[in-house]
Amino acid sequence: MNLKFLALLVLAVGVVFAQTTTQNPPSSNTGQSTTPQGGTATTAPQGTQQDMRAQRMQRMQQMQQQHQQEMQAMKADLDKMRGLLDQMKSNIANVRDANSKKEMQLNADLWQTLLDHMQQMMSRAEQRGAMGGSGMGRGGRRGNMGGNPPPPPSQLPPPPK
Repeated sequence: MNLKFLALLVLAVGVVFAQTTTQNPPSSNTGQSTTPQGGTATTAPQGTQQDMRAQRMQRMQQMQQQHQQEMQAMKADLDKMRGLLDQMKSNIANVRDANSKKEMQLNADLWQTLLDHMQQMMSRAEQRGAMGGSGMGRGGRRGNMGGNPPPPPSQLPPPPK
């Protein structure tokens, strides 16, 4: 059961990271020339610029919709995993062997830590989505823009006993 659960978790986390690392398809430089500063000067007719702008807007809307769908799916997975964790925790009370009980408690604590971390990642991804981005920061830079990075494992609080 735990192996299936772990596989589901890895798949769910992979979906979120895939969304944040997906790059836009390269665009052609037709109708553009390079300026001395390294930028591009558009020489395309006004109608073409408006078409390109409309295509960009449509692509952005599609990305936002995809982001929302992925966040809903991730939330459903996280809710399901929390339910399974609650079942796991309630089963610990029925175990009489002290060593088995301790092992089960450590396992539950590990899953709790992982689910809490996934919740933090989801919250950050939702914030990025609400700000109009889907993993892209200003200036084309990727990554955590303004949010605090997660603490290193050595600084995490000890699991409850």
